[in-house]
Amino acid sequence: MSAMSDLFLNQSGGGMPNGLLRGARRDPGTVYFAFKPEPDAIGQVVSVGNHLCVKHELAGSVRPSVLHMTICAIGYFPVLPEERVETARGVAGRLVAKPFEMMLNRVRTYPNGKEKPPLVAFADSGMSRVDLFRHALIADLRRNGFSFPKKLPDPHMTLFYDRRVVAEEPIDPIRWVVRDFVLVHSIYGEGRHELLGQWPLRG
Repeated sequence: MSAMSDLFLNQSGGGMPNGLLRGARRDPGTVYFAFKPEPDAIGQVVSVGNHLCVKHELAGSVRPSVLHMTICAIGYFPVLPEERVETARGVAGRLVAKPFEMMLNRVRTYPNGKEKPPLVAFADSGMSRVDLFRHALIADLRRNGFSFPKKLPDPHMTLFYDRRVVAEEPIDPIRWVVRDFVLVHSIYGEGRHELLGQWPLRG
């Protein structure tokens, strides 16, 4: 069992993290489903990030604790009711999908109009398994009252933010087997994630 799994009372059902109480006041932040890289992949990301910093004289740095690939956002605390979080957790617990390999082999700056846009890693050959997973999850969330834009960002992992713009280029592939997914509360301005649930891929 991974260290992340140890945070949960009941991994198979997306159990409530220890110390997380219903009704507790939430700090402002986005709530979203995501894939988290395994430890070996985190090492790969850090190595790629360090190489890019030297190559392009970047000031940013990879923060291993918040690395993730967003699947879809479901709302924002404190506006998002706890009941909606429970509904989303129920949907996640019903989802059936097999583990699959993730592979990211290119990077580029993702323009977002901000002073420090994100430098992101992505795959040049598409992300069919990620897209299929995301489609299945969103379809069930929609049936349970959640809404999403028609077009979502292409799957990617943010390495860090930097003022310098990096044109698209290849990198040493970042690989890991996706064995689970999580529901995360990304707290504004603090650079940390609160885990709200975790579910294994099975099928």
